Amino acid sequence: RRNLLEQQNREYLESQRRDREREEEKRRQQEEERNKVETMKKKREQLPNEPPSSVERRDSSTIKFNLPNGTKFVRRFYADNKLQHVRDFVEITLDDMEDNTIANFELVMNFPKRRFGGDTDHTVTIEEAGLVPQAVLFVQDLDS
Repeated sequence: RRNLLEQQNREYLESQRRDREREEEKRRQQEEERNKVETMKKKREQLPNEPPSSVERRDSSTIKFNLPNGTKFVRRFYADNKLQHVRDFVEITLDDMEDNTIANFELVMNFPKRRFGGDTDHTVTIEEAGLVPQAVLFVQDLDS
């Protein structure tokens, strides 16, 4: 009888521990989601406006983006916008897509062959990166 009580007590304590772990995991996931929403909100607020079509070509860039699934989108940037703005725009666009599975990516230009990934200095301007007056960037999913 005593062994049975001890075993039930151990099982009960183990059940409580698992419940606490599940609750903690749920809270952690909710916090991650809140942080992601807040980060995306800040990126949306800080993304510079698109230049009007009246801005000269040498002062702006039209960048075409190609996703692995064939989806394409285009945006204009001022030549002095930072490469980080381009990356933020892609993140915002991906976040807005319902069927998006890309979380970790780099931007690749085929000609001349260049990669703008995590080790790239994202403080350089679009002009310094060689993306003016136009460019085609491929969004490569680094997790696939």
